[in-house]
Amino acid sequence: MNFFRNLKKGIWNVISWFPIVWNDRDWDYCFLYELLKFKLERMERCLREHGHSIDSEKDANSIQECIVILKRLIKDDYVAEDWVQMHKKWGEFEFQDTENGHTKLALSGVKTEEDEEEYSADIKNCCKHEESMVQKDLNDLFENMKLNIRRWWD
Repeated sequence: MNFFRNLKKGIWNVISWFPIVWNDRDWDYCFLYELLKFKLERMERCLREHGHSIDSEKDANSIQECIVILKRLIKDDYVAEDWVQMHKKWGEFEFQDTENGHTKLALSGVKTEEDEEEYSADIKNCCKHEESMVQKDLNDLFENMKLNIRRWWD
């Protein structure tokens, strides 16, 4: 009886994991986030639907916090609004002719060297802001996992 139950569960696991494994690639951290999110979603659902321990709901909530963070990391648009503001301030990219007859890609609002310096500073600040938000999410995700992962079972 146990063999057939394990066989059925194993087949179900292969079917449910198939899309994740099929789309997995080894060259980008985003695929690792997807794997981790999928596994945590399954664990959270199991604890909510079938949890027997006193802390099942609390543990499921802790896992859900990790899933929310992983979704942000996967979406990777931490500074989308910042980029909108940058485009409003500095204009859109356009092709401009140079003095030597070549064409270059430039922003319509960057006219002077001072503009170029200010634009460069704005880009650096935007990148720093994005990196700080990503690092905070990574710290929160892995701190939560470090503190709770050994409790996430039923």
